[in-house]
Amino acid sequence: TASSSGINAEYGGFTEMHAEVPDVLSSTLTAKATAGSTTLTIKDNVADKWKVGDEIAIASTSNVPEEAEKRKITKVEGHVLTLDKALEFEHDYMLETIHDHTYERSAEVGLLTRLITVEGVMDPADTSLYGGRVLVSDYSQVNDKGEREEYIPVAQILGVRFKNCGQRGYRDYWDPRYAVAIQNTKPGESSYVKSCAIDVSHNHAIGILGSHNVEVSGNVVYHSRGSGILTNSENTKIEGNTVIYMRSYGNWENPVEQDNYKMDACFETYETKTASLKNNRCGGSERAGFSTQGEELSSNVWQNNVAHSCLWGIFVRKAKIEVTKLNNVILWQNYDFGVVHWSGSSLVIQNSVLADNGFSVFALVAGPNPLSHSLTDKYVEYKNTLIYGRNANSACDERKKSVNPTAKLTGIGYHSPVKAKGGRIGIYLSNFMGGFSGWPKKPIQKPMSYSAIQGLTTMSGVTFANFNRCEDVAISDLKSNGDCFHPMKMSGMKYSGVDMESNLLHMNNPQLGFVNSADCVDMPCDAKKKILITDLDGTTLGKAGTTLTSRSEFQWDSDDQRWGMGDYRLPNQMTTAMDGSFIKPSTWPNKGIDRMLNGEQVCEFNAGYNMYKCSGVTYKMLIIESMDGDTEVRRLSPVALATDEGSVDLINGPMDHGWCGGYTCQQRISTFYALVIVGKEYKLYLTSTQPQSMRYMLIDAAAGDKIKLDIWYAKSQRLDVYYKGKYKAPTNAKKKADGTYSYATDKTAEELYPKLSSGAGTNFFDSKKHWLSMLIKGPDPFTIKTSPKIVLSLTLESVDGSDFFNEDKIIENLAALLDVPKNKIKIAKIVAEGRRKRSGQEFQVEISEPAIEDEASMDVTKVTEMATALTKASETFVETVQKGELGKVLNAEVKSVAVQLPEIPPADQRNQTVDQEEAAKITDTTYAKKKAKEEAEKAENSAKISVLIPDSLKLIDATKRVAVLSNLDMRSKVVTSDDKIVPLLGAGNKKWKASVSILEGPKDGRVLGTNMVTFANGYGNLTDVRVSRKGKYKFKLSVSYPENLGHKIEDITVEITEQDKNSPYKRVLFKFDGDYDEVVGEKTNEFTTYMKNLLKKKFPKYQFDDIDHYKGSLIVETTVSTSSSNKDDTAAAISKMAEDTKGGFDIDFNGKTVRMAEFSGDASKGSSNTAAIVVPIVIVVLLAGLAAGGFLVYKKKQNRVSESIHMSKVKNVDSDPTLMRQQEGSNIYTNKVVAVEAPCESDTQEGQLAATEPLAKIADSVGKRQDSLKNLRRRSIHKAFQALNRLESAVNDPKYNPMVDQLDEICVEGGSAPGTRPGTSPGTRPGTVDSTPGTSDSEGNWRERHNTVTECVTCKEVKKTWPCPICSGPRYCSKPCLDKDWAEHHIHCRSRSRNTMHGDEDSF
Repeated sequence: TASSSGINAEYGGFTEMHAEVPDVLSSTLTAKATAGSTTLTIKDNVADKWKVGDEIAIASTSNVPEEAEKRKITKVEGHVLTLDKALEFEHDYMLETIHDHTYERSAEVGLLTRLITVEGVMDPADTSLYGGRVLVSDYSQVNDKGEREEYIPVAQILGVRFKNCGQRGYRDYWDPRYAVAIQNTKPGESSYVKSCAIDVSHNHAIGILGSHNVEVSGNVVYHSRGSGILTNSENTKIEGNTVIYMRSYGNWENPVEQDNYKMDACFETYETKTASLKNNRCGGSERAGFSTQGEELSSNVWQNNVAHSCLWGIFVRKAKIEVTKLNNVILWQNYDFGVVHWSGSSLVIQNSVLADNGFSVFALVAGPNPLSHSLTDKYVEYKNTLIYGRNANSACDERKKSVNPTAKLTGIGYHSPVKAKGGRIGIYLSNFMGGFSGWPKKPIQKPMSYSAIQGLTTMSGVTFANFNRCEDVAISDLKSNGDCFHPMKMSGMKYSGVDMESNLLHMNNPQLGFVNSADCVDMPCDAKKKILITDLDGTTLGKAGTTLTSRSEFQWDSDDQRWGMGDYRLPNQMTTAMDGSFIKPSTWPNKGIDRMLNGEQVCEFNAGYNMYKCSGVTYKMLIIESMDGDTEVRRLSPVALATDEGSVDLINGPMDHGWCGGYTCQQRISTFYALVIVGKEYKLYLTSTQPQSMRYMLIDAAAGDKIKLDIWYAKSQRLDVYYKGKYKAPTNAKKKADGTYSYATDKTAEELYPKLSSGAGTNFFDSKKHWLSMLIKGPDPFTIKTSPKIVLSLTLESVDGSDFFNEDKIIENLAALLDVPKNKIKIAKIVAEGRRKRSGQEFQVEISEPAIEDEASMDVTKVTEMATALTKASETFVETVQKGELGKVLNAEVKSVAVQLPEIPPADQRNQTVDQEEAAKITDTTYAKKKAKEEAEKAENSAKISVLIPDSLKLIDATKRVAVLSNLDMRSKVVTSDDKIVPLLGAGNKKWKASVSILEGPKDGRVLGTNMVTFANGYGNLTDVRVSRKGKYKFKLSVSYPENLGHKIEDITVEITEQDKNSPYKRVLFKFDGDYDEVVGEKTNEFTTYMKNLLKKKFPKYQFDDIDHYKGSLIVETTVSTSSSNKDDTAAAISKMAEDTKGGFDIDFNGKTVRMAEFSGDASKGSSNTAAIVVPIVIVVLLAGLAAGGFLVYKKKQNRVSESIHMSKVKNVDSDPTLMRQQEGSNIYTNKVVAVEAPCESDTQEGQLAATEPLAKIADSVGKRQDSLKNLRRRSIHKAFQALNRLESAVNDPKYNPMVDQLDEICVEGGSAPGTRPGTSPGTRPGTVDSTPGTSDSEGNWRERHNTVTECVTCKEVKKTWPCPICSGPRYCSKPCLDKDWAEHHIHCRSRSRNTMHGDEDSF
């Protein structure tokens, strides 16, 4: 049926459109057509086939596909066509034969005219790009019987022109609005699209979707906005088609889709692996010529396919086949790459021509991920192929001048990395990676994963031609790959027009830009330093077997230390002899890859190649691979590979490729790629301790290729070697009948070392020199696994002079002690040292599992199980020694003991992310130094450790004078009877446990922070120990495990002073109405956790530490701080807490609910005077505001005056050990002094009105008072308000303050003597009365403290007088005298009566 939008085949219809067509529908030029020409000469004779008035399309032959042109024929003369208009662009033709290859560059000419035309009828002014379409698709419906009926159509279309068809934007397979789409047709029927012309499509031109065995042949597609021919179907036959000018879907005029990453192609078949492509031509594409999987190695369905003037000629995209074969392809004048292989498949390019491309081949072979440790022999192979650099007519700057529309895009606009002058490259060294690059959002050639373990490139019968100018290079490396280029070998090579010294190949030096913490860390990675190219037959380098190797020593000992290369990077064990003496780095004068054989240099440097050319030796790449779970987080580099002939090479390993939340992960896999000469001996050193599992392998090694590798291990241990999955016993082992091994002692170590003539996997571990020597032979991997082992070094002497040394008896006793079978224990070494066994014997015991024959069974789980069991045994052994009980077990006197503990394999830490806050921190050390320190500590801890018997424990190096809440920085040590440090205190889960506690000190002093001690090398640091009260303390160290040691314990005395005023930590106290024993009881730890969680929930912005609580009244004390670590912020936090808790709150614990009764805390901000907040809940309504100074404020508005009463000068008995403390029901208010102040507002005004009313006697009043604490508290509060009322009266009563109506003038300008206030004398505090609580003017005890026989200022009589209660100034004998003198005296007091007057009730 037909519709306004196209033609639909429905209800299982048979769609057939046929028209007669000539037998030639497309041809190619045989002569160049210059710009301005009106004639074309083509290959085919089209007289009587193509007619005047027919329309044709001519393809571009430049880098710009839009130079395609459309013309009408005005005259046909055999091979010559006359056009209606002159050509705007040049269309090239060239034919050149080089050796056995022919390179023809020629523009396609396609016939667009057909007898049947389906036109989209698009108005030229319409920019919607919404044309007609043809859709042939299946259909289903439910019939009258309720049954679903399927209708599968058949489409047969031949000789039809589809003009201005397709609908922009609808590209989904389920709604394919292409010019022609065939969807889900009958597999058994012969659907096809033949000999048609697509003349401008606003979508893909022809799509075959879910329709198998469809033929698409002989079609001409011109100007498709999307792929020319697309299929995702099986067995699509695509033959003899011509696509001219494929436009990118994201690069249309209106608008340009800059984020469109779709890689459309003239021929898009990458979603199927069974498409047949023969004799197809792509003449210009803004994306790819072919997007495909290629064909399988065993098939033959690709023949004579051409792509030119594209961004990429062929894009092999994640092929789902094992090997991608590109056979008989002709790719020329492609802007970026001739071939882009971005796939997990191996690649074979054969019988092809790749010419005039920016870069002929870029091959990225992905997988397997090296973190999986999987081995797969993947390869890239070039056979019988021409790689052609630049034709004679191509200008050096042609690439720059060419304006490819894709270069304007920000999305796909990542192009090949051209040289500054536009030089072309034949092939890049292949990139065998663990994963894909970040394309399309990142450049396709930029690696985003580690290099794969294996990989090999071979070239045979390849011809390189015309690489002789413009800095063109036949072979080069990729700058962005910093990790590894796997070996390449060549044979049967041919060259034409190639400058063999300057243009054959050039390898880049390492890049300093990669030497940073986010990439290679502190020295270059190895890709540019370990390149290996071998000429098998001499057709390239002149002599069979000649190799090219990198300049690995680049920047060694450079003045620019940023390179990190030099003798100082040699691993420490390399420059340290067994006796500790220094080995000079000059021992290895030959830096870089080994170039020595029998004392002679075998290589010479070629500056043009930037490589060494070596003859007479065979190089292979050696893989050195950590198999441990911490391979990414544990740094082994730099790795040194040295020879006895004086060569040394440093290997850094791959760069960091991880991204963890926008940061690099600071993780690098410990897989290293080294180059070695076959038939030589090498020594391998790691910068840090050896992993527990390592694997070694020679890439592309013949069966007879071998090296002897000696690997240095930091400690003596059992190392099991596996070859081809089976255990290879060392040369000193002999298998016994029970399957276990005995170890020979009748041969010297020199006799046991493997020779180059030994068999593959022959090995020996020299425990004295710490070398594992192994013969690596052939291409198979060799694995070294560390078997967990305990090594005991014992020196015993007889107790009674008898012959105690009986090996069987010692093994039997140790087996009983450690609960280990006897067959796992052996006496490994006996050292007589010239002494008779009766007087003493030194010997070594090894405890380990028997060797496991099958490598697969020796996995991490098994090794962990073995190590765990041995660790338990070692724990028992160390504890027995340090309790002094080993002698009893062995019936001998123990003179010395050393133990080497087993190692548990590291946990799997692959693909883990890092803490980004930690990663973002700026530290004072580099990542490399940090890791080196960690590894050094690990090596030290894993070495053999002496087991000494402790005699005493001491606290040392504690600061003798420390402020409250400051860390004491204590340090403890454990020593023997002769004062030697005991480095090992228990092992595994039986390590010593100790804590610091108070031996003597203030009654309520408590240890805060972390008081548990962790011992390391005999010392225990306590950096988080604080105490809660000031005073003198004596501390002791208490050992909780092992128990009943009976060791001497020394103590240390420390004086705790007042808290530092700048400390960001402050203590606060909560008192609850409840009995401690009833609420908390024995659940002290649970209550601590409960309170910490409760306070954190209630005050989430603050930190609470050192939570403490006391028996008796339920009081909780804690240290509070803020994230800013600022004292003022902490003070503000306490003020806020006081405000938030003024109504109290409940706690529910242990089935009891109690309410907070009181809160107190220090809220001072930098003042030397303490300013505390005390919130008794009974007056919380009155004490409601907070003053600017952080004090709790009582604020009352009366008449015209608003008072702000600051409660300050609070002294807490809890912080003063000289004061008595009431035990049961004690409260902090019995020992407080409160001062009330009303300061002036102006900074330029001096004076204040102040009065002080003490609440309780400080020293002995608690003990003397008989009243209940409740009455005492009520009386104290009452007296405080008496003081406030007097102050209020003084301010508001005109009798005492004549200027009450002019309050703005109460504060006066300062004019007193320095250091004084108006109405005061030097050295006195203005406006204070130190009176006794509970009294008034008429009460005697106030008079008793302040009476003095002196002259009254009013009556002038000499008698007992007391000072003015406001300013402590003039003295009076009675209150009437004071009142009488007020008019004259008030000037001294009124300057202090200025209060905050203009603030409202909420101003605080």
